[in-house]
Amino acid sequence: MKRPISLTVRMSLLFALSAAAVLMIAGATFERALDERLLRRDVEELSGKMELIRDIVLSIHNFEDVSNLPIRMNDVVFGHPGIVISVRSGDGAVLFSAGDQHVAGQIQDELTPAGTKPATKRFGDRYYRYVSRPVSRGAPEGGPVNVMIALDVTEDRNFVSEVQRYVWLGVAQIAVVLGGLGWIIVRHGLAPLRQVSAMVAAISTRQLDKPLEDRIVPKELLELVTAFNAMLARLHEAFRRLTNFSSDIAHELRTPIQNLLIQTQVTLGGGDDVNAYRAVLQSNAEEYQRLSSMISDMLFLAKADNKQASLKKESIELDVEVGRLFEFYEALAAEQGIELRQTGTASVFADRTMIQRALSNLLSNAIRFTPSGMAIDVRLDAADGWANIAVTNPGPEIPAEHEERIFERLYRIDPSRRQGQTDNVGLGLAITKSIVEMHGGQISMASREGHVTFLISIPLSSSPEGAAA
Repeated sequence: MKRPISLTVRMSLLFALSAAAVLMIAGATFERALDERLLRRDVEELSGKMELIRDIVLSIHNFEDVSNLPIRMNDVVFGHPGIVISVRSGDGAVLFSAGDQHVAGQIQDELTPAGTKPATKRFGDRYYRYVSRPVSRGAPEGGPVNVMIALDVTEDRNFVSEVQRYVWLGVAQIAVVLGGLGWIIVRHGLAPLRQVSAMVAAISTRQLDKPLEDRIVPKELLELVTAFNAMLARLHEAFRRLTNFSSDIAHELRTPIQNLLIQTQVTLGGGDDVNAYRAVLQSNAEEYQRLSSMISDMLFLAKADNKQASLKKESIELDVEVGRLFEFYEALAAEQGIELRQTGTASVFADRTMIQRALSNLLSNAIRFTPSGMAIDVRLDAADGWANIAVTNPGPEIPAEHEERIFERLYRIDPSRRQGQTDNVGLGLAITKSIVEMHGGQISMASREGHVTFLISIPLSSSPEGAAA
């Protein structure tokens, strides 16, 4: 793949081309102005000569005046070696001629109307600018005569051509010089960008928490550096969570695997007791179940992160779903002396299985930490286009520094507390958050005055079309 042109070269070329274009326009304007100036000079000179010849022709009244015409016309020719003059009668007789008569013969009959610009014609390597008009004589019986005056403008044309060559050569040279200067200026101007690039190149995974210095960059790059620092902060947080998650998941997987290995080794070395084998297999089955549940939860979170988990939405009554979960957890709650209470109603268009899983995670978490003899309250309501589900249980307050991280994967406020249950691995709240966010909702937690409340808010929708993801 062809590598794109560098920004320095691109800007230098644009600068040089822009300068060249301006100089070309200026050169063309100067050339046209010079042509116009030379044309006006020739027009003035030809007009003056034509008026002078007209006065001489008007003074012709007899043959003697005609014979004196060359003497009087010499005054017109004097001092103009490149001029061509031809005066002919109506029948073609030459009354007076001066200069190259070949030129005169070629253009004698090409009349130029009064008021128009003189015509220009080339003869060999010479250029002539001429006028040719009929002029009346003083004697009416003689009839008008044709007067042709041509000026040799070869030197003027050569001068204009030479000026043109110098102009275009100067344009090319100036464009090259300006391109070089532009390259130096642009390279110097882009020095802060190279400095930022060097700082970015020096960043490693151990320096994600060190933002780029924004005090040394110009204002044009400040927005870029600010956005990059924000991205670094997000990467640092994501990398920290990934590191913690990898460490925690390795620990969670190591514990059941070690249990399986130890129990298997002990059983293999203990003889042929069938009951012992059966007990070990039963214990292993529980560990396998724990591993299977953990892996399923991690796969679900991975699909949720990559937007691969699909939703089968339908209209559901949240109070009905909460009632079904109460029936499921009733025996466990009664065993621990915990009362389950429900108030309010609300309906949403959502995935029934997902919502049940999210509420089940919150209820099982609340039952685990609610003291015996206390009650868990689930309140439902709908307001301002949102369905709200609040699950409140009495129990130890959660410190404020843990409130933002409580929904992280495998996060525990007290890592030393491990009850050996699948629900206590630390993925339940993370899964609940993913489910809520898949439905376009949000979840939060508040711990005040000996009570912990998890609040879920899901957008209401009156039809499947309005709830489509």
